Amino acid sequence: MQVLWLGASLLIAAVSVHASPADRSPWFQHCVSTCLDNATLCEERLAQRDPIARQVDDTFGWTCLDECRQFCIWQYTNISLTKWNFTYKFFGRWPLIRYFGMLEPASSLASLGNLISSILGFIYLRTRIGSRSIFLPCYYIMFTLTVITWLSSFLFHIRDLVLFERMDYYGAFLTIFIPLFWFSCRTFYPNRMGCFALTSGAILACFVGDVYYMEMVKFDHSLHLALCTVLTVVQVAVWAGWIALKWRQLPQTRSYTLVFLGLAVGPLVAKYREWHPPVMWTFDAHSIFHILTIPCWFLWWWSISKDDLFLNSFVSPAIKKVD
Repeated sequence: MQVLWLGASLLIAAVSVHASPADRSPWFQHCVSTCLDNATLCEERLAQRDPIARQVDDTFGWTCLDECRQFCIWQYTNISLTKWNFTYKFFGRWPLIRYFGMLEPASSLASLGNLISSILGFIYLRTRIGSRSIFLPCYYIMFTLTVITWLSSFLFHIRDLVLFERMDYYGAFLTIFIPLFWFSCRTFYPNRMGCFALTSGAILACFVGDVYYMEMVKFDHSLHLALCTVLTVVQVAVWAGWIALKWRQLPQTRSYTLVFLGLAVGPLVAKYREWHPPVMWTFDAHSIFHILTIPCWFLWWWSISKDDLFLNSFVSPAIKKVD
């Protein structure tokens, strides 16, 4: 009877994943409800965790409801794999083994890897340019944005709290602006401050406007995704045009090309892996995407360090910094 009930639930999910995903199926809801009714069993399961997982779960508020959902996800998955050799996403993600209390351990550690890569890259940049570069304010702004982005991603993949979800959501949105902001810096700052202020203001207005609309008017993911797509297309067009025009004159165009090609690999592979179950129930498409972008952030700062010497040679001597 249990298998028949699960079979009906799977059929419903198969017909319309978006309208009735596996986590909304009657079988799953009943499983979670039954688990919650047995509070003693839930507490015993929580007590069996290793000390690190227990500390992480206590810090981020892992409850019996979360534990029951995780238990039922694997019950559902094991039966569906055995009977139909098929599995489903739950709450928008594939079933993943939790290591050290992390909900999505591979994505969380990969986000940390991106953060470390950016920090090391920024240290390399500062070592190369010292304190003489007129573009230091731009560098610190971009570095701050990357730290916010990857710290938010790291926390969200440990535990999908609403606060962390919003931090990750808008942190990722901020990342889209970084190449566009740097293009504005290297093109207009500081000799054409009016143009720089205009482009920077437009970037800030776009970000603030999107956040305001999403939080105060309507959380419209489709509209947000469309905006991200438009911004990505604009940036690709701007940078591709500049690289094509300057390819023969400026060797740093090769460095930027390497960075952007590297950043493109992650989304393409993730798109291909999107509907494939996780490798070893650990590495899903999203985590692979994050893993592949890890070296790109060091390459980003490395490319800027090569560009910095060239750019500073064109800054007006009257506004150059003096040691």
